[in-house]
Amino acid sequence: MSSVGGIFKEAAKYSVPTALSAALSLVLIPVISHAYPASEYGVINLFYSLGNLLMTFALFGLDNAFIRFYQEPINGLDNRKAFSLSMLVATLCIVIVTFCVCLMAPDVVAGYVFGESNLVGLVLLGAYSIALVVFRLLSVVTRQEFNPKGYNFQQIGLLLSNKVLYVLAAFVSTSYMPSITLMTALTVIMAVIFLLTHARKYITARMIEIPKKSLRKFFAFALPTMPAALLMWINSSIAKLVLAGYGRFEDVGVFALAFTIANAFQVVPAAFSVYWSPFIYRHYNDEQDLIKRMQGLLTALTALLVIVFIAGQDIIYLLVGNEYAQSQSYFMIVMLFPIQTLLVETIGYGIYLSNKTYLRLVTTGASAAVNVLFCMMLIPAYGGMGAAVALGASALIMLFGSLVFGQMNYRSIESPIKTAILYVTIIALCIGNVVACEGIALRISLIAAGLGTCVALYGKRAAEFTRTRLDVRKGE
Repeated sequence: MSSVGGIFKEAAKYSVPTALSAALSLVLIPVISHAYPASEYGVINLFYSLGNLLMTFALFGLDNAFIRFYQEPINGLDNRKAFSLSMLVATLCIVIVTFCVCLMAPDVVAGYVFGESNLVGLVLLGAYSIALVVFRLLSVVTRQEFNPKGYNFQQIGLLLSNKVLYVLAAFVSTSYMPSITLMTALTVIMAVIFLLTHARKYITARMIEIPKKSLRKFFAFALPTMPAALLMWINSSIAKLVLAGYGRFEDVGVFALAFTIANAFQVVPAAFSVYWSPFIYRHYNDEQDLIKRMQGLLTALTALLVIVFIAGQDIIYLLVGNEYAQSQSYFMIVMLFPIQTLLVETIGYGIYLSNKTYLRLVTTGASAAVNVLFCMMLIPAYGGMGAAVALGASALIMLFGSLVFGQMNYRSIESPIKTAILYVTIIALCIGNVVACEGIALRISLIAAGLGTCVALYGKRAAEFTRTRLDVRKGE
């Protein structure tokens, strides 16, 4: 039987790349904000976002089907065939899309992405997206194999190529083009290396032997998750697209840096979900009580992490260049997006366990619609702040939609009252920071109120958990 401490211990094995990503993101903030003009960094970040969009679109949700049926393969569609099928479909799709764009409307698309005609940039975007497909499928393999070492190596490689080493191009030029060229080259090289070393056993050409019935079942699960995945991307990136559409690439850069700071929070949900997802699919029947206890503890931990960010924000923004400093007033609202990602991990799996993936589509569709509407209404007048409000509102729709549909199909909440109180507390802390970031007295009051709520609700549980872990260590 598993335990709360055991789950945290196993999740920690997968946390190296996410912890490193968060640390490097914070370390690179002063480098990026002082080296790159906001308009150039805005294009670099938009390139990264669009690469992820094209990767998500091209997979058609097959990565989600690969996850779902890895532990319980469909007859005639083993994991080798599922991997190779997903890789082939996604690669062909990206090649076709890139060719069509370059042939039919290169200047229009490049003008929207780069602010100028750039055919080479569009080709780089296609190559970069194919490399991201490889990394996405490799991450599924290593997670489902419960192989933290392989997963960590892959994700560190992706981290270095995506978010770190491209900055070296700034020594040559602070224009966006050298940076996206280096980012693409490194990501492709890393993808090829890991594909040939970690995933050779999953590559097969025997896909014609897949029974049609099995293929239909695989795609029947995958396709409804694809729009949801695309809508999730829209939620995180539509603001940058709208800002770019208005030609406000400087605001794109400022908002992107705020998103980078807020995404330092992702160290917890990213590390946790890597282990948690396979655990849920394997143990949802026999470990439901444990899953409920984890939900309560993770919600309390989320509130505490929010408090830490509010308390330490001045240290972070001391390192930020003046051109980007205006984002301090709204970065905690942006953080609502990664916050809901963590919270949904403990409340939303009922949608997938019941195979009702269309419910995920309903939730993400409503969330994306709110995001787009608010972006169009608020960005022209309020710029980055309007984009943050739109993203925060969409995150709340996603959270509460996942809560309702997830719990309808699988109960994973230990205490609905405590959960409701903590959700309200987390939201109030993030919104309250818009004002509290300006004054130390207001900030202290906000922090005290948040801490008091966490201690009152989960102080006793935390003390019991600590004593148990200490007793276990003494016994060892």
